[in-house]
Amino acid sequence: MVEDMIKNELERNFQKCALIFFTLMLVIIVITKLIFNQYSTHEDVGEFEQAKLTVIGLLSKNLIVCFIAILGLVSKKITSWFILIINSVVLGFTLGINWAVTGKFWYFAKYIVFHGIFELSAIFLACAIGMLSVASKKELTVKRLAVLVLCVTGLLVVAAFIETYISANL
Repeated sequence: MVEDMIKNELERNFQKCALIFFTLMLVIIVITKLIFNQYSTHEDVGEFEQAKLTVIGLLSKNLIVCFIAILGLVSKKITSWFILIINSVVLGFTLGINWAVTGKFWYFAKYIVFHGIFELSAIFLACAIGMLSVASKKELTVKRLAVLVLCVTGLLVVAAFIETYISANL
């Protein structure tokens, strides 16, 4: 009964986070494209130079982001909303600028789509944990929280490996 209550709330929170994230991201992409379209070169800009990142570097950065999102449990959901909104705005702006300047939406998007599936899922889950209601927080044991944090960590490990060894070689 208690596990079902927490599971159902996590599912609703996860869906809410994904919907808000992608809606805001799409709005930012369109606005950015419209504003910066005048700077478009539509010329072949060559290959995208991706920074050389390590699995440990990516994993530690993303673990910190997810930990801040989970802190919504004690910050009245403020840090969870902050992480969700900032990530959607930054990603939307980055995709919109690249689309406006290159004229090709997939020019930059192809580098983030594969690992982004796992990374965004981890962020959504971390935000969903941080947005649990007071009733669910009371029933959330350390063991249950540890299992959820391990799920987030597992998703981030997969995302870091994909970003380092697959996305970097596209």
